Amino acid sequence: MKFGVKVETVRETPSTALLNGNWGFGQVIGVRAMELAIKKAKDHTIGFVGVINCNHIGMLAHYPMMALEHDMIGVTLCNSSPEVAPYGGRMRKLGTDPICVAIPANREKPIVLDMATSVVAAGKVRAKYVKGEKTPEGWIIDNDGQPTVDPSVFMSLKGMLLPVGGYKGFGLSLVVDVLGGALTGAGCSSTEFQRGNGVIMYAIKIESFTPATTFKERVDNLIRSIKSTPTAPGYSEILVPGEPEFRTMEERSKKGIEVDDMTWQALRSLGKELGLDIG
Repeated sequence: MKFGVKVETVRETPSTALLNGNWGFGQVIGVRAMELAIKKAKDHTIGFVGVINCNHIGMLAHYPMMALEHDMIGVTLCNSSPEVAPYGGRMRKLGTDPICVAIPANREKPIVLDMATSVVAAGKVRAKYVKGEKTPEGWIIDNDGQPTVDPSVFMSLKGMLLPVGGYKGFGLSLVVDVLGGALTGAGCSSTEFQRGNGVIMYAIKIESFTPATTFKERVDNLIRSIKSTPTAPGYSEILVPGEPEFRTMEERSKKGIEVDDMTWQALRSLGKELGLDIG
């Protein structure tokens, strides 16, 4: 990780750009990339920006949601280090390769689909590990291809995650790897990948297709229609993508964020190393 590095433009057209993050902070580089995508979309309907030499950009949803206030649809995807087996395989070949799409609404909350193409994000396995809990069945296989519920198998590199939805999730991951890795030049996960993320961000100007107010009203109507669906046994309501996260954000804004002991001690240790007193 480098401090104070300059994000450079490698090549550019009116609607596209390729940025070199020079291994700076991924979150800073990511914001710069989406800002540029939005700027280009304002003038040319679509802004499409790739990023190379970029450290981990963190939670994807932040970047597409930047486009919402401009009446745009935002999209972010990235490849990552190999942690997932291809469908039918038993070796780490693909990243969790997440995709996020943010779609504005009017009175309803925006639709924000933020998903790993693996059955679960790697961070959720790590959370189970630090809490001493088992993972649900279907998340992990070991190096022999056998199912396991022991997160330490994954953490010790003796196992791997599975793609979400089997063959279909594997296909999605492969596409993300090509776009984030091959198209940008960052490198595909199982071949020339270095570290961090190979990133694609783009913004779509809604007004170039239909009035934004009309679009957002249609999205509102769609959300209301979906949520009015009679629920199946065992379910109390229909939740659209992004809704659970908005609820969690509101709750944590009031009650704070619970941090497990292992993570807290690691933060305190890092703070001490940097000369900071964090309690």
